[in-house]
Amino acid sequence: TLAKDDIDTAVQLILCREKFIVKKIDTYLDHQDTLTTRRRELLYRKWVSNVRDPLQQKIIEKVSTSRNFSKKKQEEFESYLEFINKTGAVFFDHYIPGVYDPYYMKNKDPEYFKVPDPAGRWGEGAQGLPGRFFPLLA
Repeated sequence: TLAKDDIDTAVQLILCREKFIVKKIDTYLDHQDTLTTRRRELLYRKWVSNVRDPLQQKIIEKVSTSRNFSKKKQEEFESYLEFINKTGAVFFDHYIPGVYDPYYMKNKDPEYFKVPDPAGRWGEGAQGLPGRFFPLLA
C-alpha cells in the first residue's frame, strides 16, 4: 500500500501542476485577447481620424456645394415645364432658342454638366470623355 500511496501522491502532484499550467495559459491567452482588442480599437481610432473624418468632411462639402446645383437644376426644370405647357410637345432636334433653349446652360458654361472624377478612373484624354470629367446623367 506504500507504493500505491506514493503513486497517488505523484498523480496528485502532476494534476496540481497541470491545473497551474492551464491557469497560466488561460491568463496569458486572456491577456493576449485584451491586447488584440485594444490594438484594434487604437487602429480604428487612427483610421477614423486619418481617413474617415477627412473623407466625410470632403463629402459633406461637396454635398453642401451641390445644393446650388440642385437649385439651378430645379430652375431649368421649371423653365422646361413652362415651355411644355405653352407648346404641348418638345423635340430636342427642333427647338426655338428664343422661346426655350435646352442647351442654354451648356452653351453659357461648358463645364456646367460635368462632374470631376475624384478617383481619376477616366484619366486625361480618355476616348470619348473630355479630360477627367464624365457627363452628369442624373
